[in-house]
Amino acid sequence: MASKFDHYSTAKRGLVYQPVVAQDKTDGYSAEDVNRLMMEIEQQFDTYVRKIERQLSDARESLSARRAELAKLANLADKRSDASNTAMAALSQEVAARDNEIVKIKTELEQQGTAAKIDRETAATLQAQMSLQITDLEAKVNEMRQSKSWRLTRPLRFIFNRPKRG
Repeated sequence: MASKFDHYSTAKRGLVYQPVVAQDKTDGYSAEDVNRLMMEIEQQFDTYVRKIERQLSDARESLSARRAELAKLANLADKRSDASNTAMAALSQEVAARDNEIVKIKTELEQQGTAAKIDRETAATLQAQMSLQITDLEAKVNEMRQSKSWRLTRPLRFIFNRPKRG
């Protein structure tokens, strides 16, 4: 006696189910009852198998669609990763260039600061020298004004330097 499972597994290979025929009525079922019950069970089993096959087919389609979607997302992620890596490389180069520029500017500022310090020292030295010269010249002018000849020529300077009326 073959089961429905045997029928299903052998039907795929081309074998056909052979219904079981009861020989006697000792178990309380006639051959027609057994055949009818077997056909009902076979129909229910076929329906259940088709349902499972549809679910399996749907699951495979869904899996295929999700794999395609996952491949698209992976491709998009790779593109974005490449784009971000490119952007990061560009930004790194820009930062390096700006760092070099900052170092150059700092060097220039240090040089200018050193030059300004030297200029201040030079200016202070010149100022001190000029102050000494001014003091010397003022002393000479005062000495000259205190001289007898300056005092004696004062009336002459007054006459010659007075504004002329016209």
